[in-house]
Amino acid sequence: MKKWTIEELENLENKILELYHTTNLSANTLADCMGKIDTERYKLNQVSVDNTGDENALLHSVMPRYFVDERAGCAAVRDREHPKYNKDYPGLHHDTPDVIEYKHGSVEGGKWIVDQDDLGYLYKLCNDLNGA
Repeated sequence: MKKWTIEELENLENKILELYHTTNLSANTLADCMGKIDTERYKLNQVSVDNTGDENALLHSVMPRYFVDERAGCAAVRDREHPKYNKDYPGLHHDTPDVIEYKHGSVEGGKWIVDQDDLGYLYKLCNDLNGA
C-alpha cells in the first residue's frame, strides 16, 4: 500500500477539486474522494500526534471541527465547537447558531435538490476551514 505525504495528499485533493469544477464529477464522488484523502491524512496525523501528544489534533483528525450537514433540500457547513452547537437539534436553517455557510435547494421533479455546485463549494469551504 502506498505511503502518502502531506504534499501528495494536498496535490491530489486540488486535482480532484479541479476535476469537480471542470467536469461532471458528482458531489457524491467528490465526497467519497475527499473522505479517502481525509482517512490517509488521519493516518499521517495520528503518527505525528503520537509523537507530540497533542490530543486535540488527534480529535480533530478523527472528527473535524467543521463538517458538511446535508439534509433534504439544504446543506450547511457547521461548527462542532460553537457554544450553541447541538448535535440533537433536528432542523437545519440559515440561522441555526452553529451554521457557518448555508445553501438552500429547490424542488425538481417533486423532490428537494441541493445544487451540485453548492455542495462542492460547501465541501471545499469545510476542508479549508479544517486546514485540510
